[in-house]
Amino acid sequence: MRGEKHCYFHDYNFNPRYQFHGNIPLPEDASSIQVGLSRVIRNLEAEPASSKNYALMLYALQTASANLKRVREEAVFVAQTNAEAQKAKEPSLLELMKEALGELTPPPEGTCE
Repeated sequence: MRGEKHCYFHDYNFNPRYQFHGNIPLPEDASSIQVGLSRVIRNLEAEPASSKNYALMLYALQTASANLKRVREEAVFVAQTNAEAQKAKEPSLLELMKEALGELTPPPEGTCE
């Protein structure tokens, strides 16, 4: 979609005319699913108490519990990716200067005024 801010999928999800106003995020990863489930539970809590609402809340909790493994796996993957990025990062100017000039030592005490 040339000239558009989003593709068809994201336009549908971000365009206000298509949005559900329950404040539930797009389920793109395990963490957003957890957030969405917690918001569903909060919205159900705001409804009048009924056995149907309690059953829905228990089902949402069961789904969130099953999703926890994916949340942990994604956290490990993100941590590994960040560690690899840190290893591959370009050296800072200070590191380049130390490499070129060697480690600089301060002058002896009392020689500078």
